[in-house]
Amino acid sequence: MKKKCFISFLAILLISVAFIACGDNADTAKTEGDPNDVTYLQAKSTTEVYVDSLVETLDFAAGYMTFDGVSPLGATADSANVNYDPQTCWWEIYFSSDTLGSSLLFIDSVSFDDGSGCQMFPDSTTTTEIEYRAYASFSITADSGSISFVARENVVLSGIQTAQIVIDGSNAAEMNLSMIIDTTEASFFYDYSGSAVSVTFNKADLQGELPAHPLSGTLNLSLAMEIAGTNGSANVNWTMIVSFLEDHYHVYAESGDNYWEWDVYYDPGPVM
Repeated sequence: MKKKCFISFLAILLISVAFIACGDNADTAKTEGDPNDVTYLQAKSTTEVYVDSLVETLDFAAGYMTFDGVSPLGATADSANVNYDPQTCWWEIYFSSDTLGSSLLFIDSVSFDDGSGCQMFPDSTTTTEIEYRAYASFSITADSGSISFVARENVVLSGIQTAQIVIDGSNAAEMNLSMIIDTTEASFFYDYSGSAVSVTFNKADLQGELPAHPLSGTLNLSLAMEIAGTNGSANVNWTMIVSFLEDHYHVYAESGDNYWEWDVYYDPGPVM
């Protein structure tokens, strides 16, 4: 389940290669950026994917609560190794795969707290906080090039016993790509980081059938993209602030001397 989330995020990074390869930096003569700028469109897409992945992360971390009073081992039936450290109160769950020319590693870490101290097992009536960390790395090498990808998450879910769950934490990803296209060599580097500040969800929404979305809080995001090849190189840097409201979120983005703003309204769910 978590592996699908990381693989989806990796796919978005690969798509960004196409955008950066055919785009230029935003026109610094403007104050408000061009809404058709290809690098803006990629930054916009990446921001919206990150917001969606925040809900996936919350769902996955909260999913460990379903193992009420027992080891969360059942959540990792395909994992190669599961360890618990009684000194730190952390579970660590490993999954790895190595094949010719490629390697894949996932590590989930989770810890539970009841407000007075850590718990070995989650308890649906007393657990008040979950700290969740995830690490993923992927690499592949072929005649036409290579890809290396690393992603990290570290989030805290609080308010487990209340009507609203609050998520705070960080996420980061790096990707290096080298490739040969029609005998032309090119390299691409992507560096992404984000922090969630008091992002609040209704607990009932997370447990219901309607799409869950944040009600308040902020995401602070930064994005750096570089490409180099025989025709030169390009560097693009972005900062984004995502502000969550009850029915939508607002994004303010900056790159160079330009800024962009847009709103995304939440999916209301199926019409009955």
